[in-house]
Amino acid sequence: MPPRSNNSDKILVLENEQEVFKDKVQTRADLGVDGFIRIRENEFVNIDKGAIFLAHFNLQHTSHEVGKVYGLVKILRNGHYSGVDSVEVLPLLDLSQVYIAEGVEVQNHLSYEDLTNEHFKHSLPNIKNVDNLKDVICDRYCESMPNLNKEEIVKLGVGFTLLKFKSI
Repeated sequence: MPPRSNNSDKILVLENEQEVFKDKVQTRADLGVDGFIRIRENEFVNIDKGAIFLAHFNLQHTSHEVGKVYGLVKILRNGHYSGVDSVEVLPLLDLSQVYIAEGVEVQNHLSYEDLTNEHFKHSLPNIKNVDNLKDVICDRYCESMPNLNKEEIVKLGVGFTLLKFKSI
């Protein structure tokens, strides 16, 4: 399966209780970030406001880069992706609270067997070991990638990003 990508030049945000498409490049410039990391609402609320680092996991591959600055934004409504027609229906994002963080470590195409305790040291409270991570990854992606079953999702492994907060 090719890495997922969102080639849209727009993001969908909630603004004044209305769903609005905004220019992605301009929104990144306004926030002073190189990209966005979209985090489900039930995980976003668990970000430790006193933390220095955050470990973030993606399915299979992440496009995050060391040295790039990211805005961590809350997903209000999930989008979905179809590998069959390579179309992503954009999630609805909340830009009212954005955490700014810099990528300090990135690893791609990790199997679950490759993961060590160090990968989980700065993760969210609900992701402290491989079993937790498999559950979270399946929960995230079974819904957003309905063309894949749970076993296929687990087989893809994960991408790992360690982020250092610049403002929270």
